[in-house]
Amino acid sequence: MGSALGPGTSPFYLHTNQRLRTLAAERNIQLDVPEPRLADIRELPQGSLIDFMKLVQRWLTRFDDLADVRFVLLIDEFTNIYEEIRKGHLPDTFMKAWKGLLERGNFGALVIGQDLTQEFMRNYSNEFQVSRSERVNYLSREDAGKLVEDPIRIGGRQGPTRYLGNSVDMIFDLTAGNPFYIQKFCQRLVDYLNRGSRMYVGPADVEAVLEDLVASLHDTSDFDNLLNPGDVRLSAIPPEQVIGTLVACSRSFGADRYLDPATPEAGALGWDVRPILEDLQLRDVIEPLSPDRWRIRVGLFARWLQVNYASRL
Repeated sequence: MGSALGPGTSPFYLHTNQRLRTLAAERNIQLDVPEPRLADIRELPQGSLIDFMKLVQRWLTRFDDLADVRFVLLIDEFTNIYEEIRKGHLPDTFMKAWKGLLERGNFGALVIGQDLTQEFMRNYSNEFQVSRSERVNYLSREDAGKLVEDPIRIGGRQGPTRYLGNSVDMIFDLTAGNPFYIQKFCQRLVDYLNRGSRMYVGPADVEAVLEDLVASLHDTSDFDNLLNPGDVRLSAIPPEQVIGTLVACSRSFGADRYLDPATPEAGALGWDVRPILEDLQLRDVIEPLSPDRWRIRVGLFARWLQVNYASRL
């Protein structure tokens, strides 16, 4: 890839130097930060990066307004690194080297990962001591309401709402404020309104869209984020066991959506449901109501379980 983007280097260094060249041209100053050769990067990857970042920072000190600039790497799907380590494609020492790079202070990093990040951090707790974690969770009731109402307000985002009665509250309960499920539900709702040339949304419309949407979800792919923490191949709990546990522990998939590990059905499963429920609680799929009682958060998910697995209740 490096040779395709530039002679003998790698994309990271190529893109960084392109930005520096633009900056140098804007300020009419010579750029004397060489890109390391691909052979050097392959032989000494960590040393090449450190030396390159030092040269960049030294060059930036020529500008009063950039002398204190701090580089921040933005990395999405950071849990892919954990998956590659688990598969043996990356050495187990990779994270130790990553920590060493961050401790040098040449750059900071903002990394984003799936729920598997929690397991990643537990297994490499020492390496993650240089990091601070922030969980990106469900939207608040206020923010979820804006995502539901604002895009289809009458006459624009400042216009009156199309939602009547408690229809917004119903959508919040069905999605728990999860942006993915809000948008999935509201897309189907807009299609429903357009087909019937309707201007307003009432509780009966929300119910109708719910039934239509659930009927169209035939497999587990739309609930992968709830059924497993990331790569299903690396998850200690198969999705089939998660579904079986939720169904067996359900007292009712109605409005309450309660889960009880002491049901006869749960006892007959052949596996201990409590570790699964604890994992689901850790990932905010379910919420605790008491030491022995939980509730499924996303009502749409509970309704899908009811429709597709009612025969197991």
